[in-house]
Amino acid sequence: MFAIGMKLYADELKAPVISIKKLVMEYLCMMFKPDEVDEVIRNVFQTVNNWTLYETSGVYAVTLDLNHTEYFLVDRVYNHSRLKLHAMLKKKLGCIPDSEMAKYLIQRTINQSLGLDANTGM
Repeated sequence: MFAIGMKLYADELKAPVISIKKLVMEYLCMMFKPDEVDEVIRNVFQTVNNWTLYETSGVYAVTLDLNHTEYFLVDRVYNHSRLKLHAMLKKKLGCIPDSEMAKYLIQRTINQSLGLDANTGM
């Protein structure tokens, strides 16, 4: 199991400098099943640096760790982790002032972070 977890994050673990992130990843690879390691690591090391809404295209972008940006359609509900949803809500959504689409997106994000249905809030 440890060897499989190590293979998943080989690039990070081969770094010549011993970092806290590297040590934590090694321990996570030992503690969890290979299919669980990815989810745990995403939750532990995930920080939202920017959250932007592109209203003309109906897309919002979430920038994680300054070098990774994920794009999502506003109309769809995605299975974001609670940590990611809370991190998104802590950041100010970059959008046009008084945007109805932004209000809709924020309300759905709040509902989803509370464990409610994203669309109905129940």
